[in-house]
Amino acid sequence: MFLKVLFCFLCVFVTFCTSADDYRLRYEFKYSFKGPNLMQADKSIPFWNHTGDTVPGDEQVRIVPSLRGKKGGVWSKYEFPYDKWEIDLHFRIHGRGKVGADGLVLWLVEKPNQPGPVFGYMDQWKGMGLFFDSFDNDGRSNNPYVYTIVNDGEISYSHATDGIEQKNGGCLRDFRNRPYPVKARLTYLNHVLTLKIDSGNTDVEDYEVCFYAENVMIPKNYYFGITAATGGLADDHDVLKFLVRSLHEKTPDELKDAATEQKLKLQEEYEKNLKEFEKDQASFKEQHPDMAKQEPQGHADDLFEGGTSPELTAIFEVQSEIKRQIMKMVDLMAILEGKQSDIIDKLGSSTTGTMQPVDGINTLDQVKVVQETQKMTFEVVENMKNDVQFLRSTLLTVSQSISQLSALKEVGGNNAGGGGNYESNKQFRAVQQQLDAVENRLVGIQNKQNKPPQLMCPEPEMPSCISMGMFMLVAITQVVAIVLYHTCKSSREDAAKKFF
Repeated sequence: MFLKVLFCFLCVFVTFCTSADDYRLRYEFKYSFKGPNLMQADKSIPFWNHTGDTVPGDEQVRIVPSLRGKKGGVWSKYEFPYDKWEIDLHFRIHGRGKVGADGLVLWLVEKPNQPGPVFGYMDQWKGMGLFFDSFDNDGRSNNPYVYTIVNDGEISYSHATDGIEQKNGGCLRDFRNRPYPVKARLTYLNHVLTLKIDSGNTDVEDYEVCFYAENVMIPKNYYFGITAATGGLADDHDVLKFLVRSLHEKTPDELKDAATEQKLKLQEEYEKNLKEFEKDQASFKEQHPDMAKQEPQGHADDLFEGGTSPELTAIFEVQSEIKRQIMKMVDLMAILEGKQSDIIDKLGSSTTGTMQPVDGINTLDQVKVVQETQKMTFEVVENMKNDVQFLRSTLLTVSQSISQLSALKEVGGNNAGGGGNYESNKQFRAVQQQLDAVENRLVGIQNKQNKPPQLMCPEPEMPSCISMGMFMLVAITQVVAIVLYHTCKSSREDAAKKFF
């Protein structure tokens, strides 16, 4: 397991660049559902079956209500024939108490409609389960927790530890009692499973990487399902949307059309902004006729772009590239934090003596692998800090250019792109805030590396002792043997004395 973690550190920066954006998405309506008019007249869901205590509605599906000891689920009627896909799951889990139970699971498994003890589904399943676990069974204060388990049919789910030791990836996310629906986007591409979550704090989509699991094998022709369960505590578990899209590689013609479409979109946006500018200019002339006479004459495009548009364009391009790099670094940081949390969890289990050697690797080898992994993580963090410093210097240069352009704007008038300075300063402040956030996360990871968890060697096993009954039996046998020996010896000596 530790070797797998080390391998993930080596591969994550190479494979991260591949994303679903390079593929064509096709909506699969037979494997999806959403409101309105979600439920038909016979209270059924098109292309889906519902079981247990599930209650379909027009706008949502209540998998289980907020009643104790309930189980339910919905299952697709048809096998899913694709091995590259993307899923959007919009749901709400809400209740009156501060602590809820038990949670919601998204399944892609071989056998559908099999009720059981694992959040309403059978144990030792074949396939993938994405768990939104809201109850803390192990008492580690690490719930609500989101994680995935890919099972080959041999693993029995551990309720006592919330399946933490069996997960392929996971993260801490509070998805209960959110003001807006929680959105989860699960992507499976090239045997890599990626989960991004919008926690539902605002009505604007803001996805963050939860985990990035590699070498995940999920076969085709499995069934989608969503189940939930309640125990001593109860929450309402509602699913608003379940959208499935298959991924297909784009042809050269499609790539060319995408570039043309992007160009047309930018041209349309430019023309829209130009019309707004001309409208504002005409309004300004009506309100200030004296100042309008002093305006320089020229082409409308020149007036819209301004005399210093090449410089502003260059600044905008630099800031856009910086923003893209920062967002990429944020995603990489989230993946790095997830890998680090996995290592800390496994080290914590090893100190309690619950972890056994894997694949013939002893404890000393595991410790060496962990030390090498931490060293590699430290180097990655240092490289990222250098990148942040480079971006800061670039931003300083951009800021100086903005100041120079501001002076030119004051000399040249307010009509020729006067809002560019304000927009540039606004973008500069936004990028500066993002850089500060990235640097804070880097410092947090470095602090964790400077204070690694204390590794303790497992205590040697005590030699097994015999029971008290066995000890008494052996002792009595020895006493009887000694008595018989002395008795036999005495009788022989008495018999020998008779001849003298």
